[in-house]
Amino acid sequence: MALTTYAELKAAIADFANRTDLTAPIVDFITLAEARLYDEMILKNMESEETLTLVTSQNYVALPSGFISPIALWLVVSSVRVPLSPALPQELPYDTTNNQPQYWAIDGANIRFDCPAADNYTAYLRCVKKSNLSGSVATNYLLERRPDIYLAASMAELARYTRDVDLFNTWESKLVKEIASFKNAENRARGMVPMRNDVRQPGINANIFTW
Repeated sequence: MALTTYAELKAAIADFANRTDLTAPIVDFITLAEARLYDEMILKNMESEETLTLVTSQNYVALPSGFISPIALWLVVSSVRVPLSPALPQELPYDTTNNQPQYWAIDGANIRFDCPAADNYTAYLRCVKKSNLSGSVATNYLLERRPDIYLAASMAELARYTRDVDLFNTWESKLVKEIASFKNAENRARGMVPMRNDVRQPGINANIFTW
């Protein structure tokens, strides 16, 4: 059975479960599986550079959809990309006077700056983003590379749903093994980014965890 698209993944889950009554829940199993996989695996192919616009007199912009974690942020000033310094939201310095921002922080669903903008600025956010499967997103990097991981994670969620302990143990064991295998393969190819990257804060040493 081919397993390269969202539709084929859903069909494979039903086939492996030997069930015809789980069409709607299978969508939820995949969603729950993705939430777990994005917690456990951050891949370099999930990096994206997003173009944002900071409007005059505003001190925030909305985060892009699918955002997971930040890497770096720049403002374009006189056609030059100027890097801004990250800060914790509770430590972000703030001035009410319109000016060119120097610091930024992730604050809820927004990027907040240390002052209102003195002009309209283009900003570039380098970040890690999700690419969840859906009716309009047929495939992504992980499904193309390792459909077995997607299937195992989804089947583990199905087993939780049906409360089948033996089925859960079988697929959970496979999932843990295949995730470890994939991480090792990606590391050998030097195709990984840090799983967790605590960006450096002013006055605080960075703490970076890697696989």
